[in-house]
Amino acid sequence: LADAITYIWENDPKIKNAFTDQMSAQSKFLDETTEYFWNELRRIKQPNYIPNETDIIKVRYRTCGVHQEEFWLDGKPFLIVDVGGQKSERKKWIHCFSEVKAVIFVVSLSCYNEVMFEDMSQNAMVDALRLFDETINHKAFHHTHIILFLNKTDLFKEKIKQVPITDCPVFTDFAEFKPKHASRGQHGPPDPHSYRTTASYVKHKFEVCNRNPKKEIFGHLTCGLSQQNIKDVFCDVTHIVVTANIASQGLY
Repeated sequence: LADAITYIWENDPKIKNAFTDQMSAQSKFLDETTEYFWNELRRIKQPNYIPNETDIIKVRYRTCGVHQEEFWLDGKPFLIVDVGGQKSERKKWIHCFSEVKAVIFVVSLSCYNEVMFEDMSQNAMVDALRLFDETINHKAFHHTHIILFLNKTDLFKEKIKQVPITDCPVFTDFAEFKPKHASRGQHGPPDPHSYRTTASYVKHKFEVCNRNPKKEIFGHLTCGLSQQNIKDVFCDVTHIVVTANIASQGLY
């Protein structure tokens, strides 16, 4: 089977073109890392194959249900609760939120032109914005730090070159956006294909969902495949969580 897949992958250009065509498609029929594994088939098919670090990082696993992981970092205990992101899992969330110090909300930047896995009539970014609004403004999180991960920057950088950010139905006001990094002499509407401008715009759209003036949204651009990026971001998150815990004890 591996030999057959390898032959088709290496000799049929239509299969390779499918990944390029998928960028502009509203629904994904292949995970983003499928191309990587097909390129590695000759190695993977070996009887003595052992997954390397990159193989493990690139595996896609759809969260189902609620999972908890406890660990110690720099002498401090942490409990991470991973809840299902799909609609069918959301009703299971609320009982996990008792006394949490921070909520990490992960959004795929590259989903702005895609529909949801469970609902083909709903844009994925529109749904993410709505859920973010509901979550951060919920009474249970009035005093909870909110950490926003705008993930898959690697895919977003490539897609935004071909598909303008305005393809998302909720981003109709993009032409009015004034990025902080814009030069004083810059005129005209922002570029809907600029990675820096569009990423800043998406971050802004999530931040303005916050209706609590005393609450700060800690936004980060992340790439789950970059170990250094995740390490740096997690250091920031750790600092936020520890500081919040100290403050709650009246020691900060």
